[in-house]
Amino acid sequence: MHVKDFDSIVEQLKPYLPDYLEEKGIDTGKHFLCIFPDHNDTIPSCNLVGGGTRFYCHGCGRGGDLFDAVQILEDKPKLGLEWVEDTLKYLAEK
Repeated sequence: MHVKDFDSIVEQLKPYLPDYLEEKGIDTGKHFLCIFPDHNDTIPSCNLVGGGTRFYCHGCGRGGDLFDAVQILEDKPKLGLEWVEDTLKYLAEK
């Protein structure tokens, strides 16, 4: 895969976080359960911030963006060439 404008593609994809989470059955219109697997969240403590480009959990204090969500929910790579070839390509094709 050849990427001509890597940074532009990454920035263009970030606003799709709400769509991605909704596709996974998470209602982003209100607080939702934390998506970090090691946080046994029983009271919805996570919400979208940064204009919907990031999520933040008020319970565990962690958050992330679209790429973090895909890594957490689908175990896709977060770093390296695998991230470009698998995660970035996967999201761009969506």
